[in-house]
Amino acid sequence: GHPRCTISMPSVTAFTVFVVIAVILNGSLAALLGQETCAALQSTDCYGHDIGHVANSTSIMTADACCKACESNPQCKVAVLVSQGNGQALCLFKDACPTPSSLKDHLMLCPKNSSACKPPTPPPDTPCPCAKCPCDPSAVLPRTCDSGSVAAGMGFCNTSDSTSNRIADLLSRLTRAEKLYLVAKADTGFLPRLNLKEFQFFNTCLHGWWTTNVTTFPMPIGLAATFDVELMAQIGDVVGLEGRAMSQRDYAASFDWPTNLHGVALNYLVCKDASEVNMARHPLWGRTSETYGEDPYLSGLMGEAFTKALQRPDPSTNYLRTAAVTRHLVVYSGPESLKDDGTQGADRFAFNANVSARDLEDFFYPPFEACISRDRGGSIGAMCSDAAQNGVPSCASELLMTTKPGEWNATDDFFVVSDMGSYYNVFARHNYGANMSDALYGDFQAGLDILYIRGSSRCRGGQGAPAIRQGNPPGCAQVASDSDQSNETLAAMDAATNGTVNDARFTLEDLDAKAARVLQLRFALGEFDPVEKNPYAQAINASVIDSEAHRAFNRNVTAASIVLVKNDAELLPLTSTAKVAVIGPWARPANQASLASAHPYVHAYAGSSAEMIDILAGITTALQAVPTYAQGCETNQTIVSDPTFSEAKRVAAAADVTIVALGLTANVEDQHGVGLEAEMRDRLSLELPQVQQDLLAAVRQSAKKVVLVIVAGSGVPFNESNADVAVYAMYGGAQAGSGLADVLFGAVPPTGRLPLTVFTELSQMKPMGNYDLTTQPGRTYLFYDPEQFGQPQFWFGYGLGYSRFEYSDLTVTAVDKCNVHAVLTVTNVGKVVSREVAQLYLGRPAEPSVPVAKWALRGIQRTSELAPGSAVTLQFTIDAKGLSTVMEDGTRKVSTGSYTIAVGGGSPVDPRGSAKVIQSSVSLGGSCSV
Repeated sequence: GHPRCTISMPSVTAFTVFVVIAVILNGSLAALLGQETCAALQSTDCYGHDIGHVANSTSIMTADACCKACESNPQCKVAVLVSQGNGQALCLFKDACPTPSSLKDHLMLCPKNSSACKPPTPPPDTPCPCAKCPCDPSAVLPRTCDSGSVAAGMGFCNTSDSTSNRIADLLSRLTRAEKLYLVAKADTGFLPRLNLKEFQFFNTCLHGWWTTNVTTFPMPIGLAATFDVELMAQIGDVVGLEGRAMSQRDYAASFDWPTNLHGVALNYLVCKDASEVNMARHPLWGRTSETYGEDPYLSGLMGEAFTKALQRPDPSTNYLRTAAVTRHLVVYSGPESLKDDGTQGADRFAFNANVSARDLEDFFYPPFEACISRDRGGSIGAMCSDAAQNGVPSCASELLMTTKPGEWNATDDFFVVSDMGSYYNVFARHNYGANMSDALYGDFQAGLDILYIRGSSRCRGGQGAPAIRQGNPPGCAQVASDSDQSNETLAAMDAATNGTVNDARFTLEDLDAKAARVLQLRFALGEFDPVEKNPYAQAINASVIDSEAHRAFNRNVTAASIVLVKNDAELLPLTSTAKVAVIGPWARPANQASLASAHPYVHAYAGSSAEMIDILAGITTALQAVPTYAQGCETNQTIVSDPTFSEAKRVAAAADVTIVALGLTANVEDQHGVGLEAEMRDRLSLELPQVQQDLLAAVRQSAKKVVLVIVAGSGVPFNESNADVAVYAMYGGAQAGSGLADVLFGAVPPTGRLPLTVFTELSQMKPMGNYDLTTQPGRTYLFYDPEQFGQPQFWFGYGLGYSRFEYSDLTVTAVDKCNVHAVLTVTNVGKVVSREVAQLYLGRPAEPSVPVAKWALRGIQRTSELAPGSAVTLQFTIDAKGLSTVMEDGTRKVSTGSYTIAVGGGSPVDPRGSAKVIQSSVSLGGSCSV
């Protein structure tokens, strides 16, 4: 009952850390601190900032001992005893910031449900409570280990010591509850006693950071369409640079509520959604736009380049600029919602994909290896998925989280984080384990390190939550999160580490090991080292964020992502003097109520730039005269106000060229469920919504020439008779309109290539839930047989330009019988200065019992600009792994026989582009190590 002592109590009902104190004092909780003491504490302005602590690891520190220790410290005005479990307690010292409101930082031991014990809630704009306290709103706290920080002399700040020792020292200073939050949310929140910053782990940078006023690139499917690995690395460099710049900019503005201490949070240093290298094997999958397409070789190259540029563009340092997380381990390619009978209602959280060992090694694993291997992308982390693979949920799979990363030579500090709530669904949806706790402990044992738990990391503590009773900002719920899942999860973790439940799969030692993984990440980012040692921590001018230079670069990226698939009579490029009409719902999406609240050109997992250029604006800028415009219809309009499209036809009839912009959306569908592609929502049809098809047909009747622009993230076939020109613009980002206009009007010749095959009918594919790749109709260009099921509209790798290129002088040689080297010449035989995308495909010897793709991509090179008549020599090398065939058991071997190399501007199976492809063969034999 000491008048200057209270005991930290996250929750009486769910967190029994105080039973031990009550037993020692041989009294009930109500008797321990009675109503009189509660009133005394409320009237004594003695709660404030943590200024130190005393730990007792040999015996339980009593409340009396803690209070006496406080009395001997002249700065201490109140002592707070926090149980760490396992017979240990921590006595925290508080200074003299006098505000009754700060009593909310810790729950006092008072009679249960006594309103007299509830501290008042301060207003959101609570000022610094006193001039003598170190909480001047204009001051910014030093970095954790910098001079002037309370932690500067602590062991974990000693840069001459090993990282492992420093991590161990920091762990020893954290309470058990704080470690639980490191594992549950990768963040303890701001800890004043250590000047340890709040750490925002769950950021997204799939194609730019998910925030406002930031460079926002095309969706990944559009980035893949560039077929440009070097460009992908440059994109990663911009995203990584802006992340560091925003982290520096926002650090000084971050503050702790209600103390108003500034410089308390770090953000934009982790990208939990860096490269999504799940394979786009079915065109109706709602998340195709987030991927790099249907080819594992291309996906691996793009993901590797993006990851490496995000994390460590300077190979001379061991620091990370940004921590990149690759997702989703591994077989996760739909369904989101589509059942095999073609109706909605599938549950992605309960889906199990049955996949052969051959298909895993040949198709699904390679992109992950490219991103995760320390010799390639070196991704520091990966995210497990909602799905199960061959009966084992991803987040419970030792194979996916431990074994395969080890085989792929993952970095020593590699970690696995769950998707949001996916660890919980291991039992809740997959019924894997005896109960939720049993499944969770199994997840940890299998290799899961960090939970993506529902609820904000800034909202902690509350009824039922075994958590530190932290001060919550206004608007936070009175529970640890917005979900019962969080409370149940934290309770299970608490029970396993406080002695309530004894489970060898998750002990106090395991908690320390998992928490150390998070701290290891933070050390790799340089959080606890001097700025001068870390090249990525040097001051960056915030003006680089969404800068004019980055917008110009983004515009070039968008132009490179445009895929021209039809150009009758070489109508393109258009001239700036042309009389142009622009029609269609995608020309100016903001005019539609259904799309005005979002930025449809960035589609998903995206922020926005201060400059968002739509298609109409981009075209207007490219023309000398303002184009005429008619919306025609809404994207997925059910009732057409002008069923004959009279205004659209009138506008088209008066123009020389009519540009019609149509496409899919992330949030609107028609009455038949057509037109939407998004996470949690698969497409029902390959086609555009009927109203858009009708608009195009109506415009065709009156227009002189039609240029069709399809905005989508997956394969959308169309009636080629309704357009003279057609381009795919795959959610072009902030510069969607400018980049498209540059291509249409010739400022940038098109070089985009399709990263997926555009099929014409659903009969050309198996249901989405069937993961068999090779049984006909086979999946993707690799195994689809057009002789049985008809030609697709456009093959993977297809795309036109404004010039023509000739391939010649192909020489193929075998090196040590286990490698192949190819040299060839590419010449611009057209009339326009342009680049070419050279694609190398491999044909391997047949194996009697194993399906082998007739052609598989094994090399891409995007040339520099070539003037008419100019030529360039290209060289490709295929190693033993690239040459190998995957056997039924998932092993690889380099078969004996003839290997054919085909190089050209497209796939050798494509009748539209096969004339450009040249071939040569070489024989290989003997034993090769793969």
